[in-house]
Amino acid sequence: MIVSFSILNNIISKHCLAGLLTLCSFSSLIAQDRCGTVDYNKSLQLNDNQEVFENWLSKKINNRKAKILFSQDKAADVVEIPIVFHIIHNGEELGEGLNINDEQIQSQLDVLNEDFRRLNADKANTPSNFVSVAADIQVEFVMAKRDPEGLATNGILRKMGTRSEWSMSDNRSLKELSYWPAEDYLNVWVTAISGTLLGYAQFPISDQLDGLEDASTNRLTDGVVIDNEVFGSIDKYPAADLKNNFNKGRTATHEIGHFLGLRHIWGDESCGTDYCADTPTQRTSNSGCPSHPRSNSCGTSDEMFENFMDYTSDQCMNLFTLDQNDRIRTVIENSPRRQSLTSSSALLDPIIYDNDLGIFNITAPDETTCDKSIRPAITVKNYGTNPLNTAQIKLSLNGNTIETITPDLGVITQLESIIVEFSELAIFEGNNLLEFEILTVNNGIDQSPDNNVYEYSVTLPTIVEADISEDFQNEIENMTIVNTDGTSTWEITEAFDGTLGNKSLFINYFSYENEGTEDWLNSEVMDFTTLPAAQLIFDYSHARYPGNSDQLKVLISTDCGNSYQEIFNKSGEELMTTSSTNTKNFIPASSADWETASLDLSPYIGNSTVLISFVGVNGYGNNIYLDNISLITSTDTSVKLKAIDMPLVTASPTQPLIITVKNTGGLAINDLALTYELDDSTPVEIAIPNLSLNSGQSQQLMIGDISTTTGSHNISVTISKTNGIDDVDVTDNSLSSNFIIDLSSDVIPLRIDFEKENNWVSTTRSDVLWKQLDINGNKSMYVNSAQNINGSAWLFSPVLDLRDEKTASMFFDYAYTLGSSGNKETLKVLLSENGGLDNYPVSLFNKSGADLTTYNQVEDHWQPTNTDQWDSAFIDLSAYAGASEIRLAFQLTNGRGNNFYLDNIEFYSSDNRSPMEIGDKHVTNFPNPIYSETDANFNLIFNLEERQKVKIRIIDLAGNLVFNQTEENALNQTFSYDANGLPNGILILSVVGKTFSYNTRIAVMR
Repeated sequence: MIVSFSILNNIISKHCLAGLLTLCSFSSLIAQDRCGTVDYNKSLQLNDNQEVFENWLSKKINNRKAKILFSQDKAADVVEIPIVFHIIHNGEELGEGLNINDEQIQSQLDVLNEDFRRLNADKANTPSNFVSVAADIQVEFVMAKRDPEGLATNGILRKMGTRSEWSMSDNRSLKELSYWPAEDYLNVWVTAISGTLLGYAQFPISDQLDGLEDASTNRLTDGVVIDNEVFGSIDKYPAADLKNNFNKGRTATHEIGHFLGLRHIWGDESCGTDYCADTPTQRTSNSGCPSHPRSNSCGTSDEMFENFMDYTSDQCMNLFTLDQNDRIRTVIENSPRRQSLTSSSALLDPIIYDNDLGIFNITAPDETTCDKSIRPAITVKNYGTNPLNTAQIKLSLNGNTIETITPDLGVITQLESIIVEFSELAIFEGNNLLEFEILTVNNGIDQSPDNNVYEYSVTLPTIVEADISEDFQNEIENMTIVNTDGTSTWEITEAFDGTLGNKSLFINYFSYENEGTEDWLNSEVMDFTTLPAAQLIFDYSHARYPGNSDQLKVLISTDCGNSYQEIFNKSGEELMTTSSTNTKNFIPASSADWETASLDLSPYIGNSTVLISFVGVNGYGNNIYLDNISLITSTDTSVKLKAIDMPLVTASPTQPLIITVKNTGGLAINDLALTYELDDSTPVEIAIPNLSLNSGQSQQLMIGDISTTTGSHNISVTISKTNGIDDVDVTDNSLSSNFIIDLSSDVIPLRIDFEKENNWVSTTRSDVLWKQLDINGNKSMYVNSAQNINGSAWLFSPVLDLRDEKTASMFFDYAYTLGSSGNKETLKVLLSENGGLDNYPVSLFNKSGADLTTYNQVEDHWQPTNTDQWDSAFIDLSAYAGASEIRLAFQLTNGRGNNFYLDNIEFYSSDNRSPMEIGDKHVTNFPNPIYSETDANFNLIFNLEERQKVKIRIIDLAGNLVFNQTEENALNQTFSYDANGLPNGILILSVVGKTFSYNTRIAVMR
């Protein structure tokens, strides 16, 4: 079985083997013991816009076909792709173990060229019904002839690794061992892959391709990885020690098919599509060597299991198709890193010149410097045969010639190098483009211009006043994210810290498999020269996933980032802020899940170029959250009123007034004085003594109980004194907040379709609000998230009394798609066990962005037009059966992306995920007939528009009442009754409610 990457990736269990770093897709229908991977596709952000990409590619393919149709030259040219094989071994002798010999490598190259040119001998085994669509892809693979310096190579690199086998999560460290620029070489790494995976490839992603603008563009991981035990062919090199059924080199054919844009033939889902019309639809993958005809439930009479993009054994594979050819050739012509391969200089024989001086690298300055004056230096190398002693080299800055020098090279022979220095040069704040160009050598022409020009960018940062204040409620303002591998990185998300709607920065290390990757958050370069004080404060939250160790570091630099000192470093258990270690995809649930760090930066006062960096190090464990980063430089007393922590809706007329304050000054706070005002009543003064709130710390304070009536209310709080004196900054000392006392209650079963008035409450603390909308006669609730407003809309249920229930569940329908902005909404379903007083701490449902989408088209200001564009969600509430004060909240957080729709909220007195549906009927019964030997119960299914009392009677043909039952709250559930007491024969079933009646005959057979 071949395991690889394609654009659709179903979510498989986390940490079952290792993580994938490139594009792979595995259906749940596939043998998962061979897959054992996680959803890395998500970290590459390809699921979000897969349909957009396919639509774009389809148009390109059609345009290409039309161009060929009307062209006089109907035949496409054969393209060549330079390939380099990186053999990662463990120190074995050549030809032993992982250090496979050149003959085995050549056997694999031969297989690739035969398969892609349809020169393979086993093409004779292609069934006659598929011969007409079998294709020559017209792609040939050539061992690289030049290395990145232009020197001769045989296209084989051998590198000793650092471990006996490599997991998918080691992808980056594996490829860092040996890599040539992906623009010029198809990199193929051959080594031992742990587990049962055989290979994987990186899809031709690019920010220049429609639908993949946000996908990873990481050139440093681009290529193919193949397990050494399936690399090569015993037909061409019989001595190769290869796995049975995978010993003819077809794993590499399959993976390079992915590298060039092909998907699995079954489309990675049941009866899916690979977007190639001439590959028959398959229900799932095939293995082994099936026989023809092979039909399936998708309507296909015969499957093409010989296709290289299936999972059959090597000896069974033998063809690509014409449509696969069109797809590959279109990708090569349009994907920048695939297109550039066909014109790579690596395809050309190296030319050794007599006089050839080349620029090897830049020695000075660093890419970022604090110095306004620099002295550039480069390393030049003699690539020619003649000894070199003189040269003329020009330096330009931002397109303007600065200096031309003629350094004395001494005598440098072939492949020797020397450092050449230029004069001091003044640079400007911002980006400075340096260009070095070799003009002459040995008083004559340099015969090879390819290595004579080198561009290099140097940044002189703007020095700002010392100030950091980031709460991440909107955008990141004065800090910069550095994404070292081009995949997942720091992003803003909603993260509860005791304050409703709080946002923080986080990085998703739960599903980000690229272990060891660092993601940086950098401050501006700041002037600490005359600061009276310097203290860095930040909040962080993390739950460790068992067996994994993520890391958070804080570094400080006094030379604009060229060197760093470590001032904070926590990982594993030390980084944990909650005792929960089994939490998957951790999201903070309370203020107790956070810790505050306070770092003394006073040793750095006096420095004029200070840079602070927060660095997350991926241990493929669990999410890290970062919030409320502030730099305290004052020695004054100051406090900020961060939040009034009252729930939006509760069922209690008396509730505590709770606030959160933060010390934003340089001195500890010992006491506060404040006033609060309820609904324009007389202000109440409160003194809060005996505090111990250090600089930068936040604390939640219980002010006292407030009592009021049912309905909507407003409360205002103002801090008047800090440590007995006026606060130095009164702009952040006052807040007001609304809340609702709602005593409405209900029982289940319950159905809310928003067609008529109900006792659900819609409210908000921003301008984002749930509203009722009529779309073609159907009413639903929606949030106009396309508007430019931040905040959350809240929809609250009445208090639900579940005391009489043993099981309970809920379904709801929702509709959403992404807009062109790429912004995303988040839907949460939250639960309170005391009518809302505890501020809804339980999260039952949490999806955002692509996970929340129900319609695979990008469309702004979208409205659903049919039922296929809706999804249904199920939530099991059985854990709360027996409780009397359950209240639910639907929270839609606006990301200014697209409208969101909610409808048909139904509560059941069961935990059945698939309740039977009876369409438009009010009631139906089953089984009928009732066989006493097998049917202990008979059942009634109700589907009523409103909850009502129903009477159920069964009468025999003599008029005798043999069954009599009343159900007080029938709505949408199934009732089961003992059938053993029913007499034998034909009986009359009568069901009568307030709005309907149902009569039918039933038979009891003994």
